[in-house]
Amino acid sequence: MAYLIFFSKPEDFKVALAFFSPSRRYLEVLETPRFCSGFLPPAILLSGKRNELLAELKQNALAFCGLVQHQNRTRKQIDGESPRPVWKEIVRQIKLVSVSDSVSDPTRLRIEVRTGESFGDLIPLMAALIRGGAYNPARPSLVLEEGHRLVVFLNDIVVISRSDDIYDFWFQLRCSVDLICDAFEKKSFIKPISDPRQGIGAVEIFRRLPATDCGKCGFNACMEFAVALFTGKAWLDLCTPLFNHDMDSRRQSLSWLLQVLGLR
Repeated sequence: MAYLIFFSKPEDFKVALAFFSPSRRYLEVLETPRFCSGFLPPAILLSGKRNELLAELKQNALAFCGLVQHQNRTRKQIDGESPRPVWKEIVRQIKLVSVSDSVSDPTRLRIEVRTGESFGDLIPLMAALIRGGAYNPARPSLVLEEGHRLVVFLNDIVVISRSDDIYDFWFQLRCSVDLICDAFEKKSFIKPISDPRQGIGAVEIFRRLPATDCGKCGFNACMEFAVALFTGKAWLDLCTPLFNHDMDSRRQSLSWLLQVLGLR
């Protein structure tokens, strides 16, 4: 089995690489492609068992921000142009915060990055540049669907959920940074959006529910409860199974989503 190890800082990557290089495991460095040049440090692809790798990382105080099973679903891999230099002027830096399996689809990845400077004042302009999605001007937040992926913009945070693999994540991150740059460069020519937009429906809520159709919430099925949450006719605490310990990640993910969408 092979796993990807992600890092927030280049120096953390270098220390981990020096530690694992002498081992007999298969090791490969996955360099950030040119179209994400300067965004993030490389990742390490390493063979082994998950628990053993985690133990080695922690026992040797090696800083990392994610360890996930390697998937390679992206078929067409391109290496486009380097990012526009203006991105550093806008957000200064991009730091990888966490990488984990997506709660709404455990076969894919959820990756969160944080920018060095807030781009929150650009979100109303970003909402004006795209169609669809959900926009909450009170926060402000912007949530986009890119195929099966969900991309969330929040002040100084970008979350990419259900990314196919590391290469797909790099591509989605570049597209996200380009949208921020477009809003910055066109801010004198476009009018910011002030009205909320609710383009993310109940299916996204349903993805995070237990899907047992137990009826304890008073509705016949989890999808009905999801619609009720979406329309403000029900509250999250009605779903008692969601408050079991083994449902912590689902509950936290759903609570976060509802807040982002302005539904609670």
